[in-house]
Amino acid sequence: MRYGLAVSAGMSAALMLSALMLSAPGAGAQNGAQNGARMDIELGPPLLLEDISPAAEIRIAIPRAAEMVPPLFRLVLDGAKSGMAEFKREAQTEYKAAKGEKDFHWFTWSYDLSYLETYARAPLYSLLESQDSFTGGAHGNTTLYAINFDTRTAAPFGLYELFDDISDNSPVLKAIQAYVKTDLGRQKKARMGAEYYDPASLDDVKATADMFRVFTLLPAADQPRASGIVIHFAPYEVGAYAEGMYSVLVPVSVFQTHLKEDFAGFFGGKPVKLEPVMSWESPRAVVYTAKPKPDAKVSSPVAVSGEAPAYWFFEGGAPVEVRDDTGKVLGKGIVRWKPAAATSGIAVGMVPYSGKVKFKKPKTEAGSVVIGMERETTGARKSAEEVGIYVTFKGSGKGSRK
Repeated sequence: MRYGLAVSAGMSAALMLSALMLSAPGAGAQNGAQNGARMDIELGPPLLLEDISPAAEIRIAIPRAAEMVPPLFRLVLDGAKSGMAEFKREAQTEYKAAKGEKDFHWFTWSYDLSYLETYARAPLYSLLESQDSFTGGAHGNTTLYAINFDTRTAAPFGLYELFDDISDNSPVLKAIQAYVKTDLGRQKKARMGAEYYDPASLDDVKATADMFRVFTLLPAADQPRASGIVIHFAPYEVGAYAEGMYSVLVPVSVFQTHLKEDFAGFFGGKPVKLEPVMSWESPRAVVYTAKPKPDAKVSSPVAVSGEAPAYWFFEGGAPVEVRDDTGKVLGKGIVRWKPAAATSGIAVGMVPYSGKVKFKKPKTEAGSVVIGMERETTGARKSAEEVGIYVTFKGSGKGSRK
């Protein structure tokens, strides 16, 4: 096994340029805003930091949005390096202590830090930071943070910068609380069944700034603005661990009259209908899918559309497969990059794609639609990065993820 710190050899020219710009006099966030429309399409894979040792396996994928905005890059990289060092230090301390015991046994700790881009329309950028760690026990832990960045000030912003009053039970927080509780109730009924939903499970959703501190922006589909804020809840925050994470899109209509003047012009419109899907195997791989949605029922041919990283496409195409729950390939096809179509502004370096895939009759109830990037290997083509969108097949009962 390889031990020590590694940086992905796929660091793009744009990232190296951004790193150099950090020390340049007057280097500012507006560089990304001015050049992003031309530069972001050339971005390669995100920078990947890895530190592998007997004590812990640490992987951090730096978001490509940071490549376009040097101050944001500095903020993200400093935070990532600090988190990596702290986790590694604690893991090594525990590992050494365990190694000195008579019956030495060690489950390697793990720390995966990823950033989901949710808004990339200069001068504002939004990232959802997910820290997934395992330090023994029945399951790992997930902690969520949000990085909302304003290139006008080259600094992060939060609820205080957005709204006129964020004291406990202020009018805007009461309005957000009411909307969030209603939507969480709807989601819980859908996940667990109405008969298992207990309204009392949401009693701790208070009208406080701390309750809604983890929020990101979401682009509008019909105008170059944010359609609202998405409030994110990690496991355990508003339900049992088994329920997983929850996210609630709060439309601008809920809080528009409470926006400060400095941000009022950045909100309006209807939300984009794209849903992010990330890969467990590769912290750098993500698509924003329009069709099929996760958990959708599909039949052959299945329509596939959304946005994916531009570097996935070779001569305008990227491979797509339909697989059953065992991993068996039922059908193959190509999705095509649509160069004339406008991007959503949800993330940098993404391009719209669409296509259809025919597939054989499945023998399982569920499976996935897998989109990825191909790479040449000796005598064969093999996926370098891929994302699977979980689906169920029409004509069958609801399957279960495997």
